[in-house]
Amino acid sequence: MKMITPPAGLAEAVSAQLAQPFKRVTHFTHNGTVYWIKRPERADARMRLQKGNAQRNFDAERKALKTLNAAGLPFPSILLDSPDYFVTPDGGVPLMQLLREAKLPEAERVTAFEAAGRALALMHQAGFAHGRPSIKDICWKDGQITLLDLEYYSPAHNSFRYQVRDLIIFLHSAFAAVEEQRPEMTAAMRAYRLHDTNSIWAGAQAWCHRYRWLDPLTRPIQALKTRHVRDFRALPLLFDALKDAAAQGG
Repeated sequence: MKMITPPAGLAEAVSAQLAQPFKRVTHFTHNGTVYWIKRPERADARMRLQKGNAQRNFDAERKALKTLNAAGLPFPSILLDSPDYFVTPDGGVPLMQLLREAKLPEAERVTAFEAAGRALALMHQAGFAHGRPSIKDICWKDGQITLLDLEYYSPAHNSFRYQVRDLIIFLHSAFAAVEEQRPEMTAAMRAYRLHDTNSIWAGAQAWCHRYRWLDPLTRPIQALKTRHVRDFRALPLLFDALKDAAAQGG
């Protein structure tokens, strides 16, 4: 693995942050650059039952980041770490924010989603599965995609089944964000399809065909006028996108 030299003064800046009241995840600026500190969760008994051992989960995520970085995949580099924390550079703006706020020109948003689709496909091509690649955990900065949040990553899940699940989660999260088909999603799907060497797209199509009944079953929920049912309203969009030959890019 390529050794990374932390910027001058970063260790001191991190120490100052760690002296502040505890936050599991926090960000700070050092010499004009944003960095993130992540620490093990301080969970009560109920949360420990739900999520398991916090230190073990933290160690697993740190190890996963190092493994995926070593594989040349677009995850944040660990600049500093100890048993109690690790520090990564900021990855930029989450794709969900780009999609909802539309502050960037459409052409750049399309480019960002195209890059995200390609990044996920290349991760799968390399034999890995992310676990939960929601667009809120995929960032865009300076023409680069950064994938985040490996809480659901497991080496035991690096398989076809979980790669199909990745693709479903990625697309579903995009449709749930805006509740319509947009050029950004089309670009992401085409890029994924172009780099799909293991028939993951076909697997996702088969999944949608198998679970198409969820659409009519949940239509009464979809009709509710509340944002809390976005995930249900995204289902017909997801099913139609994976059925549509035009979205397959060929």
